[in-house]
Order: sequence, then C-alpha cells, then structure tokens
Amino acid sequence: MADYGKDPYKILGVSPSASDDEIKEAYRKLARKYHPDKYTDDGLKEIAGEKMKEINAAYEEIQQIRSGKSTGGYQNSYNNYNNN
Repeated sequence: MADYGKDPYKILGVSPSASDDEIKEAYRKLARKYHPDKYTDDGLKEIAGEKMKEINAAYEEIQQIRSGKSTGGYQNSYNNYNNN
C-alpha cells in the first residue's frame, strides 16, 4: 500500500495531468532503472528493492485513483487539484 504522505505522481516524476500512457512509460522507465536484479552488490540490491516497492506502490495508487477505487488520502488532494 502506498504511503499517503507521498505524492505518487512525484514518485513517478509525472504531473497529475499526465496521460495514462505517459504514466505507464514513466513507471516502466523507473522499473528498468531500479529493478533489483540489475544489481550484484547486496547493499545496492536492497536499496533498489526498496525503491521498487515505492515505485510499484505509487503506480498502483495512481491506477486506483484513476479508476475511482482509491480510498487513500491522496485521492482527495488529486480531486481538489482537478477541481481548481
């Protein structure tokens, strides 16, 4: 589950107005960069694993927000952003 104190859009490096394709591409780019299997050093592998968890949670949260299934705190901020 995402940390609702963090903006999932910022984690993926996109704006809330980004298209679904732009979000998917940003997610894939970060997933390629931080996938733990790319690292042989155990310390870096662990850090990359934590980063991947954050990236996956952010992407999942955005998907839930956009499908209207999110009950998280960030959805209210997203809705306020879109209504202004």
